[in-house]
Amino acid sequence: MRKIYLSVSAIALVLIFVACKKSNTTTSDAKTVENLSGTYKISAINVSTGGVNFDEYASLKDCEKDNTITLHSDLTVDYTDAGTVCDPPESSTGNWKLSSNADSLYITGISTFPQGVGALIQSWNGSTLIVNGTNEISGHIVSTTITLNKQ
Repeated sequence: MRKIYLSVSAIALVLIFVACKKSNTTTSDAKTVENLSGTYKISAINVSTGGVNFDEYASLKDCEKDNTITLHSDLTVDYTDAGTVCDPPESSTGNWKLSSNADSLYITGISTFPQGVGALIQSWNGSTLIVNGTNEISGHIVSTTITLNKQ
């Protein structure tokens, strides 16, 4: 009887220990500076205005489609004219930050966005980042969704 009691007690302790173990809350799909840091290529740019949608990515020059955006963990960003280099080259550096509630991304200082750009993070799964920004251009509301793939 005593052996059964000790066995049941040991099993109960193991179950309690396993059940109370903290889960790992830091996953690759958490929106953190560390997880978002890395090199990306744009794979889609969709623009919507006045009920009309169009594929802006299709209108990019080939030398622009292979460019990379590197978000460094020190909050600097490099926009690199990679692969086929444009004339003139479009490489530049700047800064980036994640909003305090991790729902938006801001980039400043790179040549492709001289006034800076802020975008709402629509989704992030650890390898694909989809952001959306809305601007007013010539009195029209323009919504741009950009898909970036981590390299």
